Amino acid sequence: MDPLKIPDYNHLTWAWLGCDNLQEGAKICLSKGNPPFPSPVEGVDCGPQKPGTKKPEKSSPWDWAKLNQCPLNACCNKWGFCGITPEFCTNTTAPGGAPGTAKNGTNGCLSNCGTKVKQASSPINTPRRIGYFEAWNLVRPCANMDISKMTDGDYYTHVHWSFGNITNNWEVDVSGLQEQFDGLKKLEDIKRILSFGGWGFSTEPYTHHIFRQGIQNGNRQILATNVVDFIIKHDLDGVDFDWEYPGAQDIPGVPPDRLDSGKNYAEFLKLVRNQLPKDKSISMALPASYWYLKGFHPVTQYEDYIDYYVYMTYDLHGQWDYGNTFVNEGCPNGNCLRSHVNKTETEYTLAMITKAGIPSTKIVPGLALYGRSFKMTSPNCKEPGCTFIGEESGATKGACTETAGYLSNIEIFGLINEGNSLENYDNVTIEEYEDEGDILIYNKDQWVAWLKPESYDARKDCKGGTGDLEEPEEDWPGYELCPETVYESLDDLQSAQKAGDVPDSCVPHMTLDTIGWLMDAAYNDYEDVNNGYDEVFDYYVDYIEKVVPAVLTNAFMWNLSISEPETWPEQGYGMECKLTLFLILFYISVTLIATSMTKTTGSLAHPKSGTSTAGRWTTA
Repeated sequence: MDPLKIPDYNHLTWAWLGCDNLQEGAKICLSKGNPPFPSPVEGVDCGPQKPGTKKPEKSSPWDWAKLNQCPLNACCNKWGFCGITPEFCTNTTAPGGAPGTAKNGTNGCLSNCGTKVKQASSPINTPRRIGYFEAWNLVRPCANMDISKMTDGDYYTHVHWSFGNITNNWEVDVSGLQEQFDGLKKLEDIKRILSFGGWGFSTEPYTHHIFRQGIQNGNRQILATNVVDFIIKHDLDGVDFDWEYPGAQDIPGVPPDRLDSGKNYAEFLKLVRNQLPKDKSISMALPASYWYLKGFHPVTQYEDYIDYYVYMTYDLHGQWDYGNTFVNEGCPNGNCLRSHVNKTETEYTLAMITKAGIPSTKIVPGLALYGRSFKMTSPNCKEPGCTFIGEESGATKGACTETAGYLSNIEIFGLINEGNSLENYDNVTIEEYEDEGDILIYNKDQWVAWLKPESYDARKDCKGGTGDLEEPEEDWPGYELCPETVYESLDDLQSAQKAGDVPDSCVPHMTLDTIGWLMDAAYNDYEDVNNGYDEVFDYYVDYIEKVVPAVLTNAFMWNLSISEPETWPEQGYGMECKLTLFLILFYISVTLIATSMTKTTGSLAHPKSGTSTAGRWTTA
């Protein structure tokens, strides 16, 4: 045998990477002939090395990559593991081109590679705009909403009333929220859908068994008939099922479900479809988690019965990640701060569901009108490895939702406005940035992921429509979201106020933002002409003596301190006006200095733009 010919003998051998990279137990060719079928590997999920796999007749090694494909048509990497991210889905065949290989430092991909969304050939005529209405919201102390508001603005095409109850006798019951249900029936020009399920109903000790048992043979006919009769009796437009999740094995505090629940769920939905009038819709929620979506596999088994799917592209992360080794890549304890509406992960999940065979026109991605909050291990951390404390949430509860780890958008708006208030300048700190979603840090150690209105707008163009989780609340007196615009002159700000673009309550702190920008611009102009000449400072002394009036002296006599508002002689808009006047005078003095210096040293370069976090400004 000539060792130099071994590479030629193995150019089609599975996972061949050369003589220097032979793996223990690998089968290779030592002469001409057909390449050997690879050895099985315990724990492998996909590909030819899954235990029990036999070599197909008349097949080539390139065909073996398609053996034992992953559930949902997920990607299979070269090690035989399934996933939906580039770590699993990027084909990087090693130099030499042998099947089952990948370049150094990569995991390759054997089958169903790629992370692109499969778009339907033609869009639907009218995208669905679904709003989930929390029928129980009136029990909260504030941020309440009556269902009659769902038709305001003509935005929503569907309202999902959540949630109807199913009793142990398979009866439908809404008596606990009768007034809101009666309001649902009165709505006009909107599809009125009754939803069943939700996380609580699916996992709480007294109700988690309802779906599990209700869809079993012997019960599902009764449950299906009762649901259909209720929809027809109350002349609703459809029904929605939100079971979280069939076949789940690892939900804390809940016994493992039967592995055939996904199939039985399809049989139940078939009964509902056969009895429900064709002009009434059936929809179902699907998790955007590969782990839990596997319980529905194959998802195409529901296609004949479902009009649209509400896809749970929200709550991708939360306090429940703590201690989960696999939920966050590069985060062994699972408690890395991640957005529950992470943009990149959302795109991966949309690719997953369309690759699994669901048309994009039937997918309605859920958009969260709320934030997920965490208490940070290290305050003000912004690095990828930043973590939160666990297992229990240390996040501050919202005044209305009263739930640690969860803040409604209106509560987030309230936090931002509190941070913009001069009265809270030292007590409330607000910082905003973007990391696969909008991030808010307040009080230094409270981290909130959410979708700003403009971020929401950017995501609502999915072909199948969108579904809003947690409806916008009203009954929140005293709070109005202020624009983030920093105007470059007080005249521009005044014009915006007169045009209705700036609420009156926002004018004081937005005035300070504008002045802060002007001060920065004036100081930059000064720096541009300074050129290191110490004598230029004489201009400053001369003009300060001429332009600073007595009111500035009085301000200093007050011992005015932004950081000590309790020392101010009076509070409210009056104090803000005095502070504004002080800053205006200071701005004028610096501007006059810069203007005078221009005559001596040349023209000034005006800055291109000014930036400021709402309610804050920077000075040199």
